[in-house]
Amino acid sequence: MDTMYWIILFLLCIILPISIIWSIHATNKGKTMIKVDEQIKNELINLDKEFQADKFFINPFSNEKIAFNKDKNLFKIYTKTGNNYSEISIPFSKVIESTIIIDDQTVVKAERGNQITGALIGGLVAGGIGAIIGGSSPNAINQKVLKKVRLKIVNDDFDCPNYYIDFLPFNEKGYSNTDQITITAIKEVEYWQSIFELAMRKANKVAQ
Repeated sequence: MDTMYWIILFLLCIILPISIIWSIHATNKGKTMIKVDEQIKNELINLDKEFQADKFFINPFSNEKIAFNKDKNLFKIYTKTGNNYSEISIPFSKVIESTIIIDDQTVVKAERGNQITGALIGGLVAGGIGAIIGGSSPNAINQKVLKKVRLKIVNDDFDCPNYYIDFLPFNEKGYSNTDQITITAIKEVEYWQSIFELAMRKANKVAQ
């Protein structure tokens, strides 16, 4: 038998089985991680059913949930730390400011008693937030790759005035502005920004 035959035999008997075993192990590990994430997500979904939220959002890391009830004039933020869940209640009247932050840049800001201010995204995505805040301003931000989409909430509380909700999973290389995951994140953060703005307007009317 020539040398080539033994090389092929070695590859079939040693390398190939090892590759298959490694592939199966990696797949099973991935399934386990997905199962754990889904379990946490389901726990967050079923958390505090008595609150009867009008709508909620669970962040991509499945460790935080934000919800609101318009009749109770209340937001709630749930955070998983270890095996425990913490709960923060924020009345509409306590919301001072909400800001969309993309890659550490303020994109749009709503403050209690003021109109929307801040920088404008230009051509980031078609429709959605781009349609609301426009793209004709000289301050418009054109970004083809996004790494971070988050909402900052300022609460009238000296002990814990700031909260951050992330809408885009971490990726060192970032995401194209045309990726579905990016478009979904932009639409979600736009929705919650609008909800906080409506909550602040409602609180202003009650205070008048």
